Amino acid sequence: PSVYLGSVGEMNDAAADIQLRVSKNNLAANEAIGYTLSFESTQQLNNQYRMRASGTERMVPYQILVGGREVLPDSVRRGTVSAGAGTADVVNIQFKLSGRQTRGIAAGATLQDTITAVITPDS
Repeated sequence: PSVYLGSVGEMNDAAADIQLRVSKNNLAANEAIGYTLSFESTQQLNNQYRMRASGTERMVPYQILVGGREVLPDSVRRGTVSAGAGTADVVNIQFKLSGRQTRGIAAGATLQDTITAVITPDS
């Protein structure tokens, strides 16, 4: 799904919240299952997430927070899906963009990145 941050400008930061549901499938055992969550970005560089501004090569850094804590490209967040059948863990994710990072970008430009959430169950 797409995340829309809305209008951003030098004096206007932007943020968007989403929820990610990590569930067991019907083949999973009834015990709790731990997992790690990380994010991959098509534009990340130097351990920083970045969005490309349309019509230019300019890159704008942004943050991903899980439970209020920043998750960098080289870090992971640990979680657990509770014991029982059909259980899930709901992860609150926030994308934040500082308006001052957009200084010098033309009005109407769009910023874009593709993020993949990587969920790895504990073995």
